[in-house]
Amino acid sequence: MVIIDAYTHYAPPRLMSFLSKHSTDGKAPFSDLFSKIPALTDLDGARIKLMDDKGVDTHVLVPLPWIDPVRKVAENEELALEACRICNEEVSVR
Repeated sequence: MVIIDAYTHYAPPRLMSFLSKHSTDGKAPFSDLFSKIPALTDLDGARIKLMDDKGVDTHVLVPLPWIDPVRKVAENEELALEACRICNEEVSVR
């Protein structure tokens, strides 16, 4: 039997950097939390180990953080599209 985790959060490092650059406090949303959970940001190492440890064969990735808390990005079409492009690229190379 194949085990699929269909709601797996993933915080692409490039997206986190992009949002940090445009946030009012210089930090991406939830960055303190994400830094404490390596499996959220490290797909090739910590995430694969976690999957192996739990017997999960496949993950359906759900990117985080959302852009809404970074108003500068959420309210600017060009920046929002750039955030989406970064996120898509990060997920597609996996």
